[in-house]
Amino acid sequence: MRNFYTALTLLIISASTASAQDTTTTKAADTACHCVKVTPPVPTFHNDHLYHSLSPLLSECYDANEIQLDFDFHVNSNSIVTTFAGAFLTGKEITTTLRDRVAGYAPRMIKYEDEMKAGLAYKHYFKKPSVSLYVSYYHRNMRFLSTDRDAFEVLFYGNKRFEDKTASLNNINFENLMYNQYSIGVSKSDGHFFGGLNVSFLQGFSDQQVKNPRGSLYTAPYGEYLDVAYSMTFNQANNGASSFFDLDGKGFSADLQLGYNTDKWRLSVTVQDLGYINWNRRPTNYTGDTAFRYNGVVIPDLTNLSGIKIDSVLATLGPKKSNNAYSTNLPTIFQVNFSHLVKLKKNSMILTASVNTRLLKNYYAYGYVKAAFLLDHDWTTSVSAGAGGYSLFNLGMDVGKRWRNLDFIIGSNNLIGSLLPMYFPGSSAYFRVAAHF
Repeated sequence: MRNFYTALTLLIISASTASAQDTTTTKAADTACHCVKVTPPVPTFHNDHLYHSLSPLLSECYDANEIQLDFDFHVNSNSIVTTFAGAFLTGKEITTTLRDRVAGYAPRMIKYEDEMKAGLAYKHYFKKPSVSLYVSYYHRNMRFLSTDRDAFEVLFYGNKRFEDKTASLNNINFENLMYNQYSIGVSKSDGHFFGGLNVSFLQGFSDQQVKNPRGSLYTAPYGEYLDVAYSMTFNQANNGASSFFDLDGKGFSADLQLGYNTDKWRLSVTVQDLGYINWNRRPTNYTGDTAFRYNGVVIPDLTNLSGIKIDSVLATLGPKKSNNAYSTNLPTIFQVNFSHLVKLKKNSMILTASVNTRLLKNYYAYGYVKAAFLLDHDWTTSVSAGAGGYSLFNLGMDVGKRWRNLDFIIGSNNLIGSLLPMYFPGSSAYFRVAAHF
């Protein structure tokens, strides 16, 4: 906590100094591309990771020391509207209107993710070798879900609509992950080439992991019996709050960036969150691969379990319990970015195109384009549009300001779901402030 208050004090001092100084507009070519520059680059240009706050490795690399505070939260789905997701996560009532809205969007495969990342980073610049050293702390919490549409309908509508039919319970993948990330990294620019490496120790707090690659549910006419088949693995580590220094899991990760830039354009390839967490303290496992018939039950709605005898159902399901260690592979990101500086009459614009993929089930690829406008008095703003991955369609916007010793940026990568959460999936917000000295 002492480091946290020290960081805030430095930010406040820098803000006070910045407000008392006059600044001049820097040439756009200088602010856009080169890493080793006396003048800080425009923050919007480097904020090119759509779903994550900037890692210290990927932030500005000019000849100054820096302390950075940032927060990033996003929810994405191809069908689950924002209000529905919020109600489910907080245990509030899920109305028929919300269920029907999700069912109206839902394709054959339903996908959902949410993620929160917040923390502090410090960068120290060594002038003689022209190398930057980074240390950082981030708290991270993320959830991922992909499942067949039939499983969603059984969960939130019950099995009546599947009378004399077989509902698919295939391809169910879910994980709820919480951990702290402690990192150290270096970056260097050599002419037009630049690159960096960031390595992290991961302190695992909590995890719940469900995998069911194959499963089905047949409902006989009038609910006379159910035929259930599943091949499930459920792993859990510390389901609940833990103290800050608990170590229920531990692991390591790495970030890597390589790139080339000129005064007009920049190309970079990045790998983020390449790593794992091993859960070896207080783990619980349930595994089962079986098929059975259960007589005399009709599932009205699994959000209302009053009509079902839970103990007897679990006894029939009969998964085997154990306490074996297990691992979580992080949802690694592989990303390619290309940015081009365009000079306008009064100001300049930076166009960025990017495509990435993540090591998640059924993620495939996400792509976006972004236009950042470098305005007078060191103000910046940008608009973006993207689609793919676990999302439907995203429109984003941000605004930033730079002073001599301070810059900030605030924005959203999904304005549609943020402004109309009852009607559209997805929402996000990010904020970053950095002091330079």
